[in-house]
Amino acid sequence: GVFIFALYVVAACIMPGKATADQAAPIVETAGGRIIVKACDVSLSKFLEQVSLRTSTPIRAVEGSDFPVTIDARFSSLEHLLQTVCVSLAVVYERQEDGGFRILRAEAYPGGAGMASGVISSDSDPPYEGELSGGSDAVGFSLTPTNGSIPSKPSGVDERITRPSVRLQSGEPRQAEGRPSYRPGQLLVQFTPGSDPAGVKALHASIGSRVLRVVHGSRIHQVALPEGADMSTAIKAYKASPIVEKVGRNSLRYPLGIVPNDPRFSEQWALGAVRAPDAWSITTGSTDVIVAVIGTGVDYKHPDLAANIWINTEELHGEPGVDDDGNGFVDDIYGWDFAGRRADVYDDGTPEPMDVFGHGTQVAGIIGAVGDNGIGIAGVCWRTNILPLKVLADDSDTMEMPDIIAAIDYAIAAGVRVVNCSFGGTDPNINPDGSMNDGTDNLEWEAFSRLREAGILAVCAAGNSGRDNDQTPLYPASYRLGNIISVAWQAEKGGLSRNSNYGKNSVHLAAPGEKVLSTASNAGLTGGWKVPLDDDALYVLMSGTSAATPHVSAAAALIYSVCPSMDYLQTRAAILGSVKPFPSSTDREKIFSGGTLDVFGALRFLGFIKGDVDVNGRVDPFDAVLLLRYSAGLIELNDLQKQNGNMTGHEDDDDVGVPDAVEILRLLSGARGEQAQQGS
Repeated sequence: GVFIFALYVVAACIMPGKATADQAAPIVETAGGRIIVKACDVSLSKFLEQVSLRTSTPIRAVEGSDFPVTIDARFSSLEHLLQTVCVSLAVVYERQEDGGFRILRAEAYPGGAGMASGVISSDSDPPYEGELSGGSDAVGFSLTPTNGSIPSKPSGVDERITRPSVRLQSGEPRQAEGRPSYRPGQLLVQFTPGSDPAGVKALHASIGSRVLRVVHGSRIHQVALPEGADMSTAIKAYKASPIVEKVGRNSLRYPLGIVPNDPRFSEQWALGAVRAPDAWSITTGSTDVIVAVIGTGVDYKHPDLAANIWINTEELHGEPGVDDDGNGFVDDIYGWDFAGRRADVYDDGTPEPMDVFGHGTQVAGIIGAVGDNGIGIAGVCWRTNILPLKVLADDSDTMEMPDIIAAIDYAIAAGVRVVNCSFGGTDPNINPDGSMNDGTDNLEWEAFSRLREAGILAVCAAGNSGRDNDQTPLYPASYRLGNIISVAWQAEKGGLSRNSNYGKNSVHLAAPGEKVLSTASNAGLTGGWKVPLDDDALYVLMSGTSAATPHVSAAAALIYSVCPSMDYLQTRAAILGSVKPFPSSTDREKIFSGGTLDVFGALRFLGFIKGDVDVNGRVDPFDAVLLLRYSAGLIELNDLQKQNGNMTGHEDDDDVGVPDAVEILRLLSGARGEQAQQGS
């Protein structure tokens, strides 16, 4: 078939040149599977002719592509070369059935002072591995840097997880949270009172600076230094002038984390540990995201949970005793109890997933206790949709597989995005691939495979025995399925709890699991809920991987709340690729990712950076297109889209437009300079 690619970007290795009467022929060589190019002020059409000849691939140029370019670079493939166009070019091409390419449109936009001028040396490797996407298993930007990648593990569980890196000039300092401290390439210069404007202009010109603005009511000029200029040299040059009073960096500051008004929030150390308050400046969750809690049920009447409990509206407003929605479950308003009151009675269960054991209510509170409601505590998600699925009979302390399988299938039918599994057990008959060595079939593995096929993330507790799950697997956490995240237990002091299970290949990350304050079940309370609502009876401390796991489930729910199109692999990669490393190297070696959950970091990982206008977890040319369409009045953008599109520092995000689109193209091209910053 024929594929159309609209490309508005190119690495800084190609620059528009000036037309010359006598152009030297471009040098195009192939070596080791790579294409090496050296050309100076050569027309694009002539350059493409040479590339076509040297690669034995038809490339058909369009009229109007005779403007000159300068190139000094090497490329990993022909398509990499074609996709790498100058910052100031726009190219549209199609792949044809004969394996060649046809240039449909090529034009040069006028260059300006802000355009990139850096050249990628011909003896350096391409800055991106393989194709621009980084391979079919890469996760993150469409341009995927190789830095910071977590290698695959021999367990076969994990695709490569590649972490996008902030594009800062070499040596630029960062704040403690990993965020940039300064706007790269910029200075604030305060001139002396009465300075001669001509002298000020001459000083800027001597350094090559460009004045971005004069700060209102002051003598401070915000300037951008020339591309590649040495910061310390520029500072010394300004300070040496008698008309300069002060010189400073353009320091960056960030919104502080949001603090809810829940009176016991100060007792929730775990929320700070996972940087939930910082994440809340991006999202506090959405009731569109359903999180199933499979376990002992949930006290869905708890005043700090009720607003976030899933409700089957068809059954709520339907006829009692009738399966109004036709899903096979009668009056399943708040979920379903698959186990029933007695373990020895095998039936279809009851429509009352009330938690008499307490465990599931604690899990639910960590995920989604209603935040900022003036009572009790806050969940990692202030808003979400918790689906209680009870698989523990009231008179039992064990969960049976038929109930777990039925709950999983119910969750799939209900459209959940995340399933929390704070339960587990060992089984010596399960082989590494999920098959059984006793001649039976593994129906649990098949059920979790159905979750994977439905695109549902399963977050599972690793266990509390202080054991290596690589040696003695605990299931379902140890199944080698790409939709499973296995969670260890982080102690309050920051390290891995000595009681937590671990496994370099089988346990993926840790999350807070010691003395975590959460909601308590009061299912036996007579006469309804009592006041005061912050009474100790309504809340309880919880420890173990069962408490750690819902933090990760909630992190996934927050991601889905702002990126509903994300798939489970991308979400899983963001969570694992953004962990905070354990302080101890011993702990780091026990866990696949080597660290603990960072909810804010996971959101930033997925593209909450300047330039991700469509909020799909990556920056690509279509983000620039959206800004251009918005500036032309063709579409509307929401507040988050405009915030991410504000690349050039507009005081009002509503002013985003063409300059911001150009800056996105510079970012994608790899141009150094005023790049978009993660989290800024």
